[in-house]
Amino acid sequence: MRHLAVAAALLFGFACILVLWGCSGTPGEGPMPGADYSAPAASARAISHEPTGGVKGFFFLPPLAPDQRSAAEFDDSLAPSLKVEVVLLDDSGNPSGEPVATFTDTSPDTSATETIRASSTDQHYIVNFHTDEYPLTDGAIYRIFVRRKCDGADYGFADVQLFASMKEAKRLVDETTFALLDGRTLPVKFRIGEGAHPRLGKIAFYSFREGNADIYVMNTDGSAQTRLTSDLQNDMYVDWSPDGLKLAFSRGIGRNGEVYTMNADGTGETQLTHASCWGPRWSPDGSKIAFASYRDDDPATPEITSQVYVMDADGANQSRLTHSTVSDFEPAWSPDGTRIAFTRYVQGVRRDIYTMNADGSGEVCLTAEIDTYWQSPNSPDWSPDGTLIAFHFYWSSTQYAIYVMYPDGSGKVRLSAVPSSRDGRARWSPDGSRIAFGSKRDNDYEVYVMDADGGNPVNITNHPGEDGGPAWSP
Repeated sequence: MRHLAVAAALLFGFACILVLWGCSGTPGEGPMPGADYSAPAASARAISHEPTGGVKGFFFLPPLAPDQRSAAEFDDSLAPSLKVEVVLLDDSGNPSGEPVATFTDTSPDTSATETIRASSTDQHYIVNFHTDEYPLTDGAIYRIFVRRKCDGADYGFADVQLFASMKEAKRLVDETTFALLDGRTLPVKFRIGEGAHPRLGKIAFYSFREGNADIYVMNTDGSAQTRLTSDLQNDMYVDWSPDGLKLAFSRGIGRNGEVYTMNADGTGETQLTHASCWGPRWSPDGSKIAFASYRDDDPATPEITSQVYVMDADGANQSRLTHSTVSDFEPAWSPDGTRIAFTRYVQGVRRDIYTMNADGSGEVCLTAEIDTYWQSPNSPDWSPDGTLIAFHFYWSSTQYAIYVMYPDGSGKVRLSAVPSSRDGRARWSPDGSRIAFGSKRDNDYEVYVMDADGGNPVNITNHPGEDGGPAWSP
């Protein structure tokens, strides 16, 4: 009868949420009771930098944003690697067409006279955008990107409405209108702290479209799907390094699996383990990789058991973190690097999600109240701000759904519209506004992206081959 009581309590909680939100949506809509949990405000979508959940250490400065600074030391060495692009937004607020202006430290547009330069005195970068040198539309909204030159990875962007005839502009983050210098110049000022990493805007995933599983990468809208690996074994469980320059992944299955890394373009494959390992996850500072290993399993027994290990990013100093008599796997670091969430599996009985300190101490079960009737919560992933953990339930072979909960295990809320949609292996976007996941809701395993509250799920792979295991680039 215990599972009936738990089910009744959860159903009552879901009903309360529906009542609070006008009985118009699914159980996944809206915040959890008592949670500071919501989709980004419109103003956050008009600018992307550290104060709005963007790249840590990157700040726009006035006039594009209020004056806000971080404690990180200013990195004045990046000008050669940067570019600033100005792009027109369409009526839906999406970038439209090629940039109307592009600036670097050496090669401005042929009609421009400005370059990106660093001011060590003022602790910022600056490029002056002379609006009279470009065919701009009066009253149109433009997005100003700061990007890494080599691969187009984004540090951030700011949206501004330009009024050419009135010689002024309005920053959309707070609707502040300001005059252009000399009636034509918009100073684009920004600060990049040491250690700030731009975001690639990519999703890596596995696909069986060529027969066995290979690692692919694509844009976050599903475009430009590109195959990175082509080994005869299955390549799965992919994860990005925090700087976006490398990928870790598993090659092989079960006792035959090992952990590899490669560059983000698929070159430079390196095998890091030689002891039946899988499921790698980078630490937030990029110095460590947590993974699961079968090296302590007895091959003579039919039940395969794994434990969670950690190693240096180059494969050195491999050490065991968990010491259970069952299987521990799917480690996931907290954003501050102090805790690791993982799945513990008692063969044929149940799965639970645990957290532990980064050294393996202090284990805490987050799903102990869940009856064996709902026996398989697994695949944890921390939100970028550390306030939530996404995971999924396997209720049966045909029923599983994505949930979120607080790091102490409370406040569990289902995000998937229906359990039978077979949604699993959720991974947060870097800004916490969206979640990528695998799903068979269209009778074919595909990669989907949805809002962080469960709304607006979109199939972004759209391929007849099985696709899954998404991982968002930093």
